[in-house]
Amino acid sequence: VPQSIHFTITGTRTMLKLTVICLLLTAVAAKPREKRQAAAAAAAAAASGGPAAAAAAASGGRACDCQCSSLTYRDGNGDVQGNCKTLDKGAEWCYVDPKYNKCRDLERSKRFNADWSFQACSTPARSDPACRRNSGGFQ
Repeated sequence: VPQSIHFTITGTRTMLKLTVICLLLTAVAAKPREKRQAAAAAAAAAASGGPAAAAAAASGGRACDCQCSSLTYRDGNGDVQGNCKTLDKGAEWCYVDPKYNKCRDLERSKRFNADWSFQACSTPARSDPACRRNSGGFQ
């Protein structure tokens, strides 16, 4: 076997092994869903929305007094907007429950008499044990 062909086969096997190892390490190091979403939202917001949006998304889902309301609407394409069903600047968003509106990134809606937030989409539900332990405040 010519040396160049042998090197190509060996190099391909090595790359395949490295790829499998990387995939396994990624699976082992995977974070819980909520943290992955917050990190992805922060990265997407930083890439597309500037520092203010990145800071809002990065504040993450740790404030139990920042909760989504069920308010949604259908846009011109018939897509449901709000309630963490769609993305804005690369991150899920929702209208905020007026009773639990202590979000670090509140924005006033131009469409409704309501506030909206990225952070509320990554916040545990008030019934979640993490919120009950912390009495609902920022963790």
